[in-house]
Amino acid sequence: MERLVAESTMTKLGDFIVEYSNSVGKPKYFVGTTDFTTPHIAERRRPIHSASGILTFSWDADKFKFIDPKAIKRITPLSKILRNVP
Repeated sequence: MERLVAESTMTKLGDFIVEYSNSVGKPKYFVGTTDFTTPHIAERRRPIHSASGILTFSWDADKFKFIDPKAIKRITPLSKILRNVP
């Protein structure tokens, strides 16, 4: 997926599930956000910027994570999974 498309999609969705392939091609996923304004996330220490990855916060791992946009297979709104969207 292109970096700008991935970043804009993540920003627009708020909370999401990212399905991606790790470095050996194994399918992985995480529940994340790019909204770092919540008190829980704001108190965490942010990692140093990475030129190759998009900075996200993984709710299920409770830590910041850089995701390579080329590895992303799909971004799904969390609200769709939780059925908060009509």
